[in-house]
Amino acid sequence: MSLTSYPKIAYPAQLDNYWKTIQDKLATAFESRNLELPKLLSSLSPEQQTDVKKVCSISAFVADNIAIEGEYFFQQVRSGELTNPLNIKQLEKNLLELINASINNEQVNIELPSEEQLFKALRIFRRRTQIHIIWRDLLR
Repeated sequence: MSLTSYPKIAYPAQLDNYWKTIQDKLATAFESRNLELPKLLSSLSPEQQTDVKKVCSISAFVADNIAIEGEYFFQQVRSGELTNPLNIKQLEKNLLELINASINNEQVNIELPSEEQLFKALRIFRRRTQIHIIWRDLLR
């Protein structure tokens, strides 16, 4: 059975109060990064807003970790990237972009990244990839 043949999971109404708690937590985390959760949520379609609500209410990992990179996460939701399957080429591209970005951010004039830069890129890569997998899994 392919992934596309699974029905969408309805949002359980029992999670409404928990979603309000998650929203408050995210709003506080986003404010510390000069981001506005209501503005980010309103930039999404109604279906995407429901998906964010569903995934963040079900997965504490996703809720906790999207606060770290709010703009990136919401851009991924808006573009539909989180619904696309990952393949080895995409994973490799994502990791190389993060490694290159970590080198460029530190203005280091070397060709090879330092161990610290690699570890930072790997942490970000792991977090983004886990969110992607969880997102697709919970939304089927």
